[in-house]
Amino acid sequence: MKHIVQTELRHMKDKWLSQKAEEIQGCADIHNSKCFYQAIRMLYGPQSAGTSPLLSIDGTKLITDKPGFLDRWADHFSSVLYRPSSVSNDAINRLPQIPINTALDDPPSATETLKAIKQMSTGKTPGANAIPAEIYKSAGPLMTQNLTKMFQAMWKMKPYHRT
Repeated sequence: MKHIVQTELRHMKDKWLSQKAEEIQGCADIHNSKCFYQAIRMLYGPQSAGTSPLLSIDGTKLITDKPGFLDRWADHFSSVLYRPSSVSNDAINRLPQIPINTALDDPPSATETLKAIKQMSTGKTPGANAIPAEIYKSAGPLMTQNLTKMFQAMWKMKPYHRT
Protein backbone atom coordinates (compact mmCIF):
# COMPACT_ATOMS: atom_id res chain seq x y z
CA MET A 1 0.00 0.00 0.00
CA LYS A 2 2.80 2.45 0.93
CA HIS A 3 4.50 1.73 -2.40
CA ILE A 4 1.31 2.53 -4.34
CA VAL A 5 0.87 5.85 -2.53
CA GLN A 6 4.51 6.83 -3.16
CA THR A 7 4.16 5.91 -6.86
CA GLU A 8 0.96 7.93 -7.15
CA LEU A 9 2.57 10.92 -5.44
CA ARG A 10 5.58 10.69 -7.78
CA HIS A 11 3.22 10.67 -10.80
CA MET A 12 1.34 13.68 -9.43
CA LYS A 13 4.61 15.54 -8.87
CA ASP A 14 5.86 14.68 -12.37
CA LYS A 15 2.58 15.85 -13.90
CA TRP A 16 2.70 19.13 -11.92
CA LEU A 17 6.34 19.75 -12.91
CA SER A 18 5.52 19.01 -16.54
CA GLN A 19 2.63 21.49 -16.48
CA LYS A 20 4.87 24.12 -14.84
CA ALA A 21 7.55 23.56 -17.49
CA GLU A 22 4.95 24.08 -20.24
CA GLU A 23 3.65 27.19 -18.50
CA ILE A 24 7.16 28.64 -18.14
CA GLN A 25 7.97 27.83 -21.77
CA GLY A 26 4.70 29.45 -22.88
CA CYS A 27 5.59 32.62 -20.97
CA ALA A 28 9.06 32.64 -22.52
CA ASP A 29 7.65 32.08 -26.02
CA ILE A 30 5.41 35.15 -25.80
CA HIS A 31 8.17 37.19 -24.07
CA ASN A 32 6.04 37.74 -20.96
CA SER A 33 8.74 38.19 -18.33
CA LYS A 34 6.29 38.89 -15.49
CA CYS A 35 4.48 35.58 -16.09
CA PHE A 36 7.83 33.80 -16.55
CA TYR A 37 9.30 34.97 -13.23
CA GLN A 38 6.05 34.35 -11.33
CA ALA A 39 6.06 30.77 -12.56
CA ILE A 40 9.73 30.36 -11.62
CA ARG A 41 9.03 31.73 -8.13
CA MET A 42 6.11 29.29 -7.81
CA LEU A 43 8.46 26.46 -8.72
CA TYR A 44 11.31 27.41 -6.40
CA GLY A 45 9.35 29.02 -3.59
CA PRO A 46 10.12 32.28 -1.80
CA GLN A 47 13.69 33.52 -1.50
CA SER A 48 15.24 33.46 1.92
CA ALA A 49 15.71 36.87 3.46
CA GLY A 50 18.75 35.80 5.45
CA THR A 51 22.34 36.34 4.50
CA SER A 52 25.25 33.98 4.58
CA PRO A 53 28.20 34.69 6.86
CA LEU A 54 31.31 36.14 5.30
CA LEU A 55 34.98 35.64 6.17
CA SER A 56 37.33 38.54 6.80
CA ILE A 57 40.10 39.27 4.27
CA ASP A 58 42.61 37.12 6.16
CA GLY A 59 40.01 34.35 6.59
CA THR A 60 40.24 34.26 10.38
CA LYS A 61 37.06 36.06 11.44
CA LEU A 62 33.43 35.33 10.61
CA ILE A 63 31.48 38.50 9.73
CA THR A 64 27.77 38.34 10.53
CA ASP A 65 26.65 41.98 10.93
CA LYS A 66 25.48 44.26 8.13
CA PRO A 67 28.12 47.00 8.61
CA GLY A 68 30.78 44.30 8.57
CA PHE A 69 29.34 42.91 5.31
CA LEU A 70 29.38 46.33 3.70
CA ASP A 71 32.95 47.02 4.80
CA ARG A 72 34.09 43.60 3.58
CA TRP A 73 32.44 44.06 0.16
CA ALA A 74 33.96 47.55 -0.12
CA ASP A 75 37.40 46.06 0.63
CA HIS A 76 36.81 43.30 -1.91
CA PHE A 77 35.78 45.61 -4.73
CA SER A 78 38.55 48.08 -3.94
CA SER A 79 41.12 45.31 -4.26
CA VAL A 80 39.56 44.05 -7.49
CA LEU A 81 38.83 47.36 -9.20
CA TYR A 82 41.73 49.55 -8.13
CA ARG A 83 44.71 47.46 -9.16
CA PRO A 84 47.78 49.12 -10.68
CA SER A 85 47.99 48.80 -14.44
CA SER A 86 50.16 46.00 -15.78
CA VAL A 87 50.37 47.59 -19.24
CA SER A 88 53.69 49.28 -19.89
CA ASN A 89 53.92 52.80 -21.27
CA ASP A 90 56.03 51.46 -24.15
CA ALA A 91 53.12 49.23 -25.23
CA ILE A 92 50.72 52.17 -25.03
CA ASN A 93 53.08 54.37 -27.07
CA ARG A 94 53.25 51.70 -29.82
CA LEU A 95 49.49 51.85 -30.38
CA PRO A 96 48.57 53.60 -33.63
CA GLN A 97 47.22 57.10 -33.13
CA ILE A 98 44.25 58.31 -35.14
CA PRO A 99 43.42 61.96 -35.69
CA ILE A 100 40.87 63.59 -33.42
CA ASN A 101 37.46 64.00 -35.05
CA THR A 102 36.87 67.69 -34.39
CA ALA A 103 33.52 67.58 -36.23
CA LEU A 104 32.11 66.05 -33.06
CA ASP A 105 32.77 69.38 -31.35
CA ASP A 106 30.34 71.17 -33.66
CA PRO A 107 26.79 71.91 -32.50
CA PRO A 108 24.12 69.62 -33.95
CA SER A 109 22.80 70.67 -37.38
CA ALA A 110 19.23 70.58 -38.69
CA THR A 111 20.25 67.66 -40.92
CA GLU A 112 21.48 65.69 -37.90
CA THR A 113 18.29 66.50 -35.98
CA LEU A 114 16.13 65.35 -38.89
CA LYS A 115 18.18 62.16 -39.22
CA ALA A 116 17.74 61.46 -35.49
CA ILE A 117 13.98 62.00 -35.75
CA LYS A 118 13.74 59.61 -38.72
CA GLN A 119 15.64 56.95 -36.76
CA MET A 120 13.23 57.07 -33.81
CA SER A 121 11.17 53.89 -33.35
CA THR A 122 7.42 54.31 -33.55
CA GLY A 123 4.91 52.24 -31.63
CA LYS A 124 7.08 52.28 -28.50
CA THR A 125 6.43 53.68 -25.04
CA PRO A 126 7.51 57.34 -24.85
CA GLY A 127 10.68 58.21 -22.97
CA ALA A 128 11.16 60.49 -19.98
CA ASN A 129 9.60 63.47 -21.77
CA ALA A 130 6.39 61.45 -22.40
CA ILE A 131 6.27 62.53 -26.06
CA PRO A 132 5.76 59.64 -28.48
CA ALA A 133 8.08 59.39 -31.50
CA GLU A 134 5.05 59.76 -33.79
CA ILE A 135 4.66 63.39 -32.64
CA TYR A 136 8.24 64.24 -33.64
CA LYS A 137 7.90 62.42 -36.97
CA SER A 138 4.62 64.05 -37.97
CA ALA A 139 5.37 67.59 -36.74
CA GLY A 140 7.26 68.75 -39.83
CA PRO A 141 10.07 71.23 -40.54
CA LEU A 142 9.08 73.77 -37.89
CA MET A 143 9.54 71.13 -35.17
CA THR A 144 12.93 70.15 -36.63
CA GLN A 145 14.06 73.80 -36.64
CA ASN A 146 12.93 74.38 -33.05
CA LEU A 147 14.52 71.15 -31.83
CA THR A 148 17.77 72.06 -33.57
CA LYS A 149 17.77 75.50 -31.90
CA MET A 150 17.13 73.86 -28.53
CA PHE A 151 19.92 71.29 -29.04
CA GLN A 152 22.33 74.04 -30.10
CA ALA A 153 21.43 76.09 -27.01
CA MET A 154 22.02 73.02 -24.84
CA TRP A 155 25.34 72.42 -26.63
CA LYS A 156 26.48 75.94 -25.77
CA MET A 157 25.74 75.31 -22.08
CA LYS A 158 27.95 72.19 -21.92
CA PRO A 159 31.34 72.77 -20.30
CA TYR A 160 33.22 70.54 -22.76
CA HIS A 161 32.31 72.27 -26.03
CA ARG A 162 34.81 74.40 -27.88
CA THR A 163 34.04 78.02 -28.63
